Amino acid sequence: MCLEDKKLIKAHIIPEGFYRYIKTDSRPLEIRSNIKGEHKKRSYIGIYDNTILCGDCEKLFQRYDNYAQSLLLSDPGEEDYIINTEGRKRGYKLENVNYHNLKLFFLSVLWRASVSNRKEFSKIRTGPFEKILKKMIQENDPGNQDKFSITITRFDDYLGKNFLLNPHKTRIDGLNYYIFYLGAGYKLYIKIDKRPLPKMLAAIALKPNQPLYIPFNKNFTESKELNILLDIINNNSVG
Repeated sequence: MCLEDKKLIKAHIIPEGFYRYIKTDSRPLEIRSNIKGEHKKRSYIGIYDNTILCGDCEKLFQRYDNYAQSLLLSDPGEEDYIINTEGRKRGYKLENVNYHNLKLFFLSVLWRASVSNRKEFSKIRTGPFEKILKKMIQENDPGNQDKFSITITRFDDYLGKNFLLNPHKTRIDGLNYYIFYLGAGYKLYIKIDKRPLPKMLAAIALKPNQPLYIPFNKNFTESKELNILLDIINNNSVG
């Protein structure tokens, strides 16, 4: 990030706390692939890259990483849940969210993934937006709600909270988005498109001085992500 000649460190793209949420005992996490010939690996601290950040640059992210982990890895209170007419929990809203810190956390995850050499993040290449992201982080500027707009949903069932998949690019209503799976069930949508938000996503997008809405996804067993996970588990080459 700083382009200076300094010692590089083991830098997480997704902070270690999200991996620790999944780890329920002393055993390491399993990193599996659906690519033929690739064997599963083990890690106690999740996926990191030792080619992108020095210690000083890592400190730029620390405040944002700490805030996001404190906010997203804490259980919501009963008063935070959104209840439908049938009395079912459909998501929750969080009041008094620090838009500045949370938005810059999400942007820093995107930037770190876009410059990472890890194959898990190989589908994240932001092109001309990479320099814009870098400048926003260096200048402590989260931008307005439509610039790299953020929407976040969550799998609330046990299986959905205990996996991560590799991020990828997609299109929603013709707009370009990157999707990240943060762990703890969170599915993050980042718009990387200069056109305005679709109305459906604009209603729940992260905004300054507004509550953060986090709708629940379907149960993981009813989601398209299940087939991807089953493909990984059933890969005969994984030993």
